[in-house]
Amino acid sequence: MKNLKNAKEELTKPFARIDELHEKEKRLAELNKELTMGNIADTAKAEPENEANIAEVKNKPVKAEYVAAL
Repeated sequence: MKNLKNAKEELTKPFARIDELHEKEKRLAELNKELTMGNIADTAKAEPENEANIAEVKNKPVKAEYVAAL
């Protein structure tokens, strides 16, 4: 019961790191926009034999060091 009471109290408190969250969300949106623009540019100038390579690159996971920079 004590845990439930503590949890309810925590819900009433404002999120302490909200400013940091908003900054990181903004940066993530900027990076996603840049990545999307890069993919569009790459696709636009792609030759048919390179389309398979572009699809392969788009499906690769993002490296952890890029995510950590956020």
